[in-house]
Amino acid sequence: MKNLWNIIYVSIATKKFNKEEILEILDQSRSNNEKLNVTGVLLYDGHVFFQVLEGEEHTISKIYQKICKDKRTKDVKLIIKKSIESRNFPEWTMGFKEITKKELNQLPGVNDFFKENKFIYHINPEIANAIVTAFSLKE
Repeated sequence: MKNLWNIIYVSIATKKFNKEEILEILDQSRSNNEKLNVTGVLLYDGHVFFQVLEGEEHTISKIYQKICKDKRTKDVKLIIKKSIESRNFPEWTMGFKEITKKELNQLPGVNDFFKENKFIYHINPEIANAIVTAFSLKE
């Protein structure tokens, strides 16, 4: 696929989502993403969403703009938008992991960031890429 891009962003949940609410979000995302040939992963720590979207630039930009207007989150912050050679999550229309700070502390290349007691919302592109790499190799 030419014109393959990814977007990595974080946002703050406007409330604590329960398992059923997260499953509803995932079901809708997976259905929409399959139709649009979008892949990615969503991480949720009970307060902050970290998401990777992969697909055609126009398509993922449009999804990102919709996410920015979604009332379930606030303070959406774009970390990375870049052209990529291949997908990190080719099999996942939307992978999901509820993750704890302890689990994030155990990821190589990421652990120093969280050991400094930093909030995932303040993540930088280098750490975001390390998280993508860690989760693309897992599961």
